[in-house]
Amino acid sequence: MKRLLAIVMLYALPVLAGPDLLTPEERVWLDQHSPLRYAPDPAFPPFEYFDSEGRLAGITPELLSIVASNLGTRIEVVRLPTWSEVLVAIQDGRADLIGSVVKTPERETYLLFTRPYGEVPYGLFVGKDMPRDTTLKQLYAARVGVVRNYGAHAWLTQHHPGLPSIPVETTREGLLLVAVGQLDAMLETLPVGRQVIEDLSLFNLTHLPQVLYTTPQHLAVSIRQPILLGILQKGLNSIPPARRAAIMDQATGY
Repeated sequence: MKRLLAIVMLYALPVLAGPDLLTPEERVWLDQHSPLRYAPDPAFPPFEYFDSEGRLAGITPELLSIVASNLGTRIEVVRLPTWSEVLVAIQDGRADLIGSVVKTPERETYLLFTRPYGEVPYGLFVGKDMPRDTTLKQLYAARVGVVRNYGAHAWLTQHHPGLPSIPVETTREGLLLVAVGQLDAMLETLPVGRQVIEDLSLFNLTHLPQVLYTTPQHLAVSIRQPILLGILQKGLNSIPPARRAAIMDQATGY
């Protein structure tokens, strides 16, 4: 658990309990809109992803399973091929909620966010031949990959506008390009990058020791559904901290 807490910090949420966590208005709304349609990121392990047999797995689906049980509702998975398409689906009404989301000014124009339930650090994944003291500013003339429309993409654009980042569709794609020398580095969360490196046996890659920044993780709904936001927040609050910690520990394997 000590190693896990170094890469995923849990946020304290008030714990709610009782036979029904919801107000009568919320209960009527939820009963009328069940099942809730959840569109996960298809390739963001260990938070949410589809495994080699097409099964949804990860921290967020496990948390949402408990949320659904505690709220007395069902959640239906909407499978989409990329994170960019997930963001389109939540905007055009084909999905009700998304998970493991970083809040950005652009996303706040169309999403409402729960309170953060965890925080993850970001770093640079590089070939093992790169000096360990390399900084992001030293890579301004290099090829730095980032997943298109991820929070990291927005962070690079805002904080390092002079760095010509190269968008890729998935972390897997970006790290494979680093492994074969077509990218010099990949910006990603430490737990996700580590998981993909292990899954693909990319043992010529590592991550630089400097943590560039950390971001809170949220669930999010369309800006048109404030009542659903309150419902999901109560569902998150109903999960005891020890159980959330156990789910993250098991899912990350750290």
